[in-house]
Amino acid sequence: MAAITRDTFQEITELLTPLFPDEDSRAAIIYVALYDRDSYVIDQIDFSGSARHFTARLVKTLLDTGDHDSLIAILQAMYNQMGAHQRAEVDRIIQALATTSTDAIMDSNIVSSSERQRRHPLLNLIRITFGVLFGISVAWVLVTEGSSESVTALIMATAAFFITAPALRES
Repeated sequence: MAAITRDTFQEITELLTPLFPDEDSRAAIIYVALYDRDSYVIDQIDFSGSARHFTARLVKTLLDTGDHDSLIAILQAMYNQMGAHQRAEVDRIIQALATTSTDAIMDSNIVSSSERQRRHPLLNLIRITFGVLFGISVAWVLVTEGSSESVTALIMATAAFFITAPALRES
């Protein structure tokens, strides 16, 4: 993944730090900015610590997970609370993040929210269980109904395999 520079990391941290004075303010801003995002992102955020420590951790967490879009959403949510000079900096940073995000997608190194969900152990277990139960049901149909349902059953078995196979590879 194309990474942002150390200077850009520091700029983002310096821009956002004054806007995150305490845990309640941080939570409110983050929940509003990331409302329509995967809860996995919010679950990764530690709201504790000083404003500077929190902001540095937040930016690092989002960059480490390849989630430039969430960082952009937070910058956009804070945009109206900034002065004209800061807004110009935010515009430049968002452009840089959007570019590195696009580069990362093209390099196939960004982890999408659906990929994160596939990596989640409980979701994998559910997918595997569903696939196995579905496969057993299909086998039962093949045995009890005979060949007239074979094509439908084969399609269902194939679907069960494709549902289960990614989860099995991840576990």
